[in-house]
Amino acid sequence: MTSKVGYVPEDAENEIQLRVMLETLINEHGIPEESIVSESSHCLHPKFLELQLSESLKRLNLECLDVLYL
Repeated sequence: MTSKVGYVPEDAENEIQLRVMLETLINEHGIPEESIVSESSHCLHPKFLELQLSESLKRLNLECLDVLYL
């Protein structure tokens, strides 16, 4: 199984805009604002990648992945 990480997605399902997602990452998850590329919403900060990986595993109901794309 594979998954991808590195981009801050909008949460269309829950109607959460990108701006709100970015504020949550910065204020609640401790992701440094300067580690997020504002033009593309790309981030490779270890805290962000860990958060995305754990969310992917939860959504996929898995304990591990075969491949994680950055």
